[in-house]
Amino acid sequence: MIYLNFPDLDKETLYKRVLQTIEDICAEYTLDNHFGTISVANQEVVDFLIEKLEDFNVEFSTFIDNDEIGFCYESYQPIFKKLEEGEHGEMLLILADNLEYQSDYKQLSFSFHVKPKQVVKRDAKIGSVVRRQTQIQ
Repeated sequence: MIYLNFPDLDKETLYKRVLQTIEDICAEYTLDNHFGTISVANQEVVDFLIEKLEDFNVEFSTFIDNDEIGFCYESYQPIFKKLEEGEHGEMLLILADNLEYQSDYKQLSFSFHVKPKQVVKRDAKIGSVVRRQTQIQ
């Protein structure tokens, strides 16, 4: 399992950090077919936070497993209640395979069923394969 964590994101850093992370993960684990769904789902959360809240501070984390990629947004305030009740929450419910609001709406977790494959690059000087796909164990 691979776990990435980005604490203390605000309006200025959230959008760039989240979408860049998703782009990097999809490229690294050959999830090109899922990039659109994953990025739109996360963009719904980010758009909600930027549009609906004046001031916020969230922690963003993601994990990759053999058959799943998941995302978690955490806050010290119960900010995700408004998300669940609005249009962004409805879209997220449609896009994600699993969706949970936890800790009295201070945490939002959602995931997608995928089969990540990591692209392994080897040094061509030693005569090995330059590009090979292996499944995460």
